[in-house]
Amino acid sequence: MNNERQLWKGQLAEAEEEFEARELESKGLIQHLRNHLNPFEPDLTNLKVGQIENSSKRLVKLINEMKQLKKRITELQEALGIG
Repeated sequence: MNNERQLWKGQLAEAEEEFEARELESKGLIQHLRNHLNPFEPDLTNLKVGQIENSSKRLVKLINEMKQLKKRITELQEALGIG
């Protein structure tokens, strides 16, 4: 049982680290999108829609990964009796 708990603790630490990395990247992408989505741009054809599209797709992927990691973190915390 003790070995199993240590394994879960390691998996929990890894999942939390992965979640934080994706969260940080997501926040950066959100800022990037805000910078490129200028509502005061008089000529909308000047918007860098290619960059916006790529960043949006990456953000969706990261958020979906974060949802899975969050679920895994909760499961591990419950298994360890914490959280």
